[in-house]
Amino acid sequence: TFVASIFVYIPYFCVGNFPFLGWPDYHLSELCTVLTSCFPTWDAIVIICLMKAYREGLISIFFCRNPSVAIASSVWQSSSMANSGSKQSTIRA
Repeated sequence: TFVASIFVYIPYFCVGNFPFLGWPDYHLSELCTVLTSCFPTWDAIVIICLMKAYREGLISIFFCRNPSVAIASSVWQSSSMANSGSKQSTIRA
């Protein structure tokens, strides 16, 4: 909400209301186009920074410390194996 307010709502609110109040817009109308075009980028950056899975994924792309961690792996256990007490199977892709 903060990013949308800064890049979209506040500039357009000012451009729409300044003329009624007799205030100069100081070329804010040209700036609205630039701010609106920057909004999707900053919104994505905020989401990546706030969501732990996205943040860790981005960090692992640039700083892959352990190559075996980068390989996708999943642990599955079928219901029949769970009932029989067998060990879990690991599949590495």
